[in-house]
Amino acid sequence: YQEAVSLYKQQKYQAAKVEFEKVQEIFPDHKATGSYLKILEQDIPREQERLAEQKRKEDELRKQKEKEEWKRSLEEKEKERQKKLNDQAEALYQEGVDFNRIKNFEMAKKKFQEVEWVIPNYKSTLKYLKQIDHDIAGTKERQAREKDEELARQRRAEELSKKEQEELDRKR
Repeated sequence: YQEAVSLYKQQKYQAAKVEFEKVQEIFPDHKATGSYLKILEQDIPREQERLAEQKRKEDELRKQKEKEEWKRSLEEKEKERQKKLNDQAEALYQEGVDFNRIKNFEMAKKKFQEVEWVIPNYKSTLKYLKQIDHDIAGTKERQAREKDEELARQRRAEELSKKEQEELDRKR
């Protein structure tokens, strides 16, 4: 009986009930055994509800921690991904600037287009792309003029050479 009362005071209701039932079996109507058993019939379901609620809260807390850890992990991965993209865009951007500086506009355009693909509107990429089309057209015009001038020089040189040859032929 004392063991059953001790278990009841420790709120170990199931174990207390088992002990009170043993006492009741051996000594029916012993002290307050019946009263304890009636109280335990009410306390056990309440205790089960309390334990279930406690377990639910623990599960909820565990799930919340897992969710927070998952979210933190995703944020770290996204941060790493953004850093890699920025590093990649910066490298391409610098290559484009370098090609532009040495007036290799076709390669510069290609690099700036790659930058736009990696990170749209990165730094002054759009400004360079607008200007490069103008620079490419200017370069093609300049190359065409230079080619025409070179052909004209060659024709003049040929004509001069032809005249000189004719002069030499006349003198002979």
